[in-house]
Amino acid sequence: MPKADLNKNESNQIESDWKELHKWEKEQAQLKIENEELNDCSERGLEKAEKTLNRVDLTINLLIGIAFIIAIIIIIIQWISINRSFDDNNDIGKFIKDVYSDNKIILREIQVDENGFGLYSAFFEKDPNVEFLIYQDKETNLIYEDSMPKYRQYYLGTFDNAEIKQSLTIEKETMNFYEHEFLIYYEFWIEIKDYDDIEEATRKLYELCQYLNQTAKEPSMLLLRNLIRKGAYKSPEFILDYNISYEEFLQNEQNAYKEYH
Repeated sequence: MPKADLNKNESNQIESDWKELHKWEKEQAQLKIENEELNDCSERGLEKAEKTLNRVDLTINLLIGIAFIIAIIIIIIQWISINRSFDDNNDIGKFIKDVYSDNKIILREIQVDENGFGLYSAFFEKDPNVEFLIYQDKETNLIYEDSMPKYRQYYLGTFDNAEIKQSLTIEKETMNFYEHEFLIYYEFWIEIKDYDDIEEATRKLYELCQYLNQTAKEPSMLLLRNLIRKGAYKSPEFILDYNISYEEFLQNEQNAYKEYH
C-alpha cells in the first residue's frame, strides 16, 4: 500500500477516535449533569420530606396539647357543675342567703338546665348527714326546698327510745322531682284524749326535744310544732330552746289547752 494512503487512513482513524471520544465525553458530561440534578432533587425531596414530617410532628403535638387542655377544661367545668358556688346575684344564691343566713350550703346539681333551673341536692357544711332538695321551677321561677322536713325525718330516725316513738303520730306528704322524693312536710305529735294526758305527753316530748337539741348540728332547722293535739286542737308552735325547762314546757302546753277550751 502506498505511504500516502496509509497516512490518510490513520488520519481518518484518529479523527474517528476523537469523535468517539468527544461523544463519550459529552455523554459523560450529560450523565454527570443528570446525576447532579437527580441528587439535587433527592436532597431537596428529602429536605422537603423532613420538613413535612417535622410539621406533622408539630401538628400532632399541638393537637395533643389542645386535647389535654380541653380535657382539663371539661374536668373543671364538671367539677364546678357538681359543686356549684352561687353568688348573691343568682336566684338560688339569693334564696340560700335569705333562708339559711350564715349557714354555708353545699349544692350538687341533679337535673339542671343551662339557666340554672331544675333540681339540686344540698346539705349544710356543718352537717352533711342530712341531704335535702332545692328545686327552681322554670315556668314560675318559684324555688322550693325541703330542709326542715328532711331534718325532722332524719333526726327522729336516730332517736332510739321505742316507747316514746310508739306514742307518736307521724304524718308526711311527698312528691317526686326527677324520681327524687321531695318532702312537702313531715310532722309528728302525740294525740291526747283530755287535759290529764298533757303531763305524760309533755314528759315524752320534752325528752325527745332535748335529744334533738343535743344531737342535731343545726337544731334551728327542726322547728317542731303542734306537738300535742286533740281533734281540731293543736298546741302552739314550739321552737327548740336549750334554756327552756320541763316545768316551763308543761306550763305552756297546759295554758294553751285551757285557753283553747
